[in-house]
Amino acid sequence: MEKTVVKSVALVLIATVGLLGCMAMPAGLTGSTYPITANDSYTEIGPASGSAWGVNILGIPVGELSPAKKAIERALTSSGGDALINNTTMESRMFFLWFVTIYQTKVNGTAVKIQKGGARR
Repeated sequence: MEKTVVKSVALVLIATVGLLGCMAMPAGLTGSTYPITANDSYTEIGPASGSAWGVNILGIPVGELSPAKKAIERALTSSGGDALINNTTMESRMFFLWFVTIYQTKVNGTAVKIQKGGARR
């Protein structure tokens, strides 16, 4: 009787691990979210971060179609900046029943205010 219970519990644990999972991965590193030319100048405001969630069902996005763009918009809104420099993007994914994926995109960087054509020569 005890062996049957232990086997049942082990089977449930293995099935749970097989049906659920998660992972985190760096999604990118860029110099700037907006092109800053040699004729432009900028002032650093400070650190900024933002995040957004997305869901895929059978590989089809449901809801937010571009969580990375939304995360950048939230970082800029919270900091009052025009662009992010030295930014990194990280994506965390959780899998359910092999066909549902929930993911979070986080963006971190330095917020800057850009002055077009303001570079000194």
